[in-house]
Amino acid sequence: MRNILKFGLPQAYDGKNTVLILEIPEFSKNYLFGKYWMGQPWLAIYMASLSFRVFGISTRAARFPFALTGLFSVLLVYLLAQKFFKSRTVSNLSASLATFSVPFILHLRQCRYYSPGVFLTLLCIYLYLCYIEKRKFSSPFLLASLFLLLNTSLSYFLGVAAAIIIHMFFSRTSPFFKRNIVFLVVLSLFSIPILYLFKLQRRLALDFDWISHNVRFYIRAINKYIFPWRSAILLYVFYVLKKRKFTIPMPKKDREAAYLLSLFIVSALPFLLIINMNSLRYIIHIAPLFFILEAYIIYRLMARFKYLALCVIIPLAIFTNAFSFSLPVRSFFLDYIYEITHDYDGPAEGITGYLNANAKPGDTVKVAHRFDNPIIFYTDLKVDNMPPFDDGKFPEWIVVNGRWNSGFYDSDFYLEVKKRYEEIVLPYPDIPWENRPDDMGYHKFKTDASAPMVKIYKRR
Repeated sequence: MRNILKFGLPQAYDGKNTVLILEIPEFSKNYLFGKYWMGQPWLAIYMASLSFRVFGISTRAARFPFALTGLFSVLLVYLLAQKFFKSRTVSNLSASLATFSVPFILHLRQCRYYSPGVFLTLLCIYLYLCYIEKRKFSSPFLLASLFLLLNTSLSYFLGVAAAIIIHMFFSRTSPFFKRNIVFLVVLSLFSIPILYLFKLQRRLALDFDWISHNVRFYIRAINKYIFPWRSAILLYVFYVLKKRKFTIPMPKKDREAAYLLSLFIVSALPFLLIINMNSLRYIIHIAPLFFILEAYIIYRLMARFKYLALCVIIPLAIFTNAFSFSLPVRSFFLDYIYEITHDYDGPAEGITGYLNANAKPGDTVKVAHRFDNPIIFYTDLKVDNMPPFDDGKFPEWIVVNGRWNSGFYDSDFYLEVKKRYEEIVLPYPDIPWENRPDDMGYHKFKTDASAPMVKIYKRR
């Protein structure tokens, strides 16, 4: 991100250090001409760089545009719910579920593609609804939004585009069908070259074991953190047993809206299952669609059980995970309030703080990938992050992490380090990441007091 200010493009090498996103040998696969980052589209990178240009280089400047698009995303959740169901109650409930969903807001505050990806996903769906209504200029605005989404996240784009194509296919009445054909041709002209440029095919894992693993992961993750589908199924079973029928009566417009909303959700899932990684971040863009669906279900319950819904169902749905039937029952929102009102100590903070206070200009730090980028960003030191770690080089500083250097203390390299270096223990936990939102099972709402302390080595 910072290198764009200097070179105009996301160049890995800045003249002193090389930014690694993935480990070698993945490096050569993810950089065009061995220097430009091609692992993901560039829009989010340029957003952060523009903020650096305006506000200066800092953590706050990096996060500012993403926090801003996050706020606009919540507004779009409200507007999109209103567009689908024409109900202020559904809109308010949808926006409330989004605002107080901790897994959701943890992603929106990150300086990565998640927040603009969510915003543009919602914007594309909103504009497609305008396109269906034949609103003026909806077609060029929708194409422009899809282009921006494509340059934010390939998987987010593919899910939205697939839903639009499927829905257009069934809208075959002339002249609307001819209009759709023109739209799809233009969409293909700009999307296919970009998908090829960023090597979409490398991310695919057409392997049954991996796909089944992804299926199990997303079934658990959606229920636990986004949409309590177990409760929804139980509610439906209760309705069927009581009413002796399988169809739920709904106003025609609501049924059409629910079908289209479900189409955008379902169309995103196949592209997630065949990607060779799984994480909550890959489905966070459809989380608002689940919030709208959940809000509509609660809205229908309010018609029969108004006070129960107001006093019990809505508070539990918004502030707890009770309806996911996942143990322990907890309030992520209260955990989040604790996190933002208390100091959190992570390894990157401790390492960069100590090096800034004690390292000399021109010193080199040997560090394994994962904690190299924070040192590059927050210090002015030379970073040796190229594997193998035990390559026989002995710079002024060596930073060790228990996860990423698991074999270090059993190696001959460590025996040599003991002779040449002073061991320094920092009062910061030695954990794999500073504090990432992608895995809510890992995310730390408070400093990990049970972890061993960070160790770094200073050459004598």
